[in-house]
Amino acid sequence: MSATSRSASSRLRTHAAPLRSSTVRGAELDALLAQEIDDLALRCAASATSRGPWLTGTVAAARERQPCAVVVRDSDDLLRAAVVLLTTGNGDADLVTLAGAAMGYRSSVLADGPAPAALLGDALAEAVRAPQRAVRIELGPIDSTSPWIADFAE
Repeated sequence: MSATSRSASSRLRTHAAPLRSSTVRGAELDALLAQEIDDLALRCAASATSRGPWLTGTVAAARERQPCAVVVRDSDDLLRAAVVLLTTGNGDADLVTLAGAAMGYRSSVLADGPAPAALLGDALAEAVRAPQRAVRIELGPIDSTSPWIADFAE
């Protein structure tokens, strides 16, 4: 491990920067998927279906499904948690699915710690309540052994 990666990794464990959440779409989502999501996925040891190339292809093929990402960043603007979603209007309700999980593939809810995971869960709940209509959420197959899944779901 190089000194650079060691100091970055150590900073992640000891740096308690304030966290903030947001929802990104369009060009901002494209930029997130181009590189940043891979950095977070590597820190989380996530599968290939949770990384930029897979998610970029999924989003590009599903633009009509209103792709977006709910993200958590720290005060240094470092991406600490993210979930990429696709939303489809279905009659009187919206169906929100986890991008990358089509056809039974396993995708991930990415978070590099318990606090970012908890804020991501809260931000996701707010994002799906915003349209003021019924919402059904299908996250598809996810890795229930992921270390931060309990924090996300609280």
